[in-house]
Amino acid sequence: MEKTVKRERAPAPLVTLGRRMREIREKRKYSQVEVARLLGVAKQSSSQWELARIPPQIINLVRFCAVMQVPLKELCGDIEQDIEGYDEVFHRLRATDRVAPVFSDEQSAGVYGMAKNEDRAAPVITRYIAVDDRHGLHDYAFKITGRSMEPRFRIGDEVSILTKPPAEPGHLVHARVGDQFVFRRYLPTRVNSHTGARLKALNEVYPDIIMAEQDQILGIMGTHRSTYHD
Repeated sequence: MEKTVKRERAPAPLVTLGRRMREIREKRKYSQVEVARLLGVAKQSSSQWELARIPPQIINLVRFCAVMQVPLKELCGDIEQDIEGYDEVFHRLRATDRVAPVFSDEQSAGVYGMAKNEDRAAPVITRYIAVDDRHGLHDYAFKITGRSMEPRFRIGDEVSILTKPPAEPGHLVHARVGDQFVFRRYLPTRVNSHTGARLKALNEVYPDIIMAEQDQILGIMGTHRSTYHD
């Protein structure tokens, strides 16, 4: 006589997590296969998570939230104490792939200081976005808030910034000019110096900005995600 193998009941927090992942996925109209592809995991992983058969790693929870555009708190709220590694998520994910933290202008400047080995506290990260490429320790993202780069970049678009590669002529850069932060095309006039470089807007209504010695190039554009739909 064949024995029936009884499956152990999954812990309640894992069941709750799986149910929320399914609800968010279905609301965003993604299939389980699409989610797995976007997160870079095995095809069956999404199904296993939703059925509470295996617990997702914290890095995959953050990637999931980035792709679905929901706060991590919305997915993990009231069960975070049961998710391994949740309390250290922001420290562990600073150098992950396909995820970049979204910063304000002030936080962007803080990251620039850290990248230059200045004594600065790490910015508090509250949200991540999904990006195309691997991002390094000090890379970040920000939202477009002005019209100087229209029509290619519109208000609300998200742009990720790579802080390590040096800016070259023609690169789109995030820069600090005086007490302002701008996103423009970089057109230097001198070798190995940004002093005197022009920061050109794509929108011709906006004048060029000439960089002074104290101004800073924070990084170059990595990924652009448009939020505009016809």
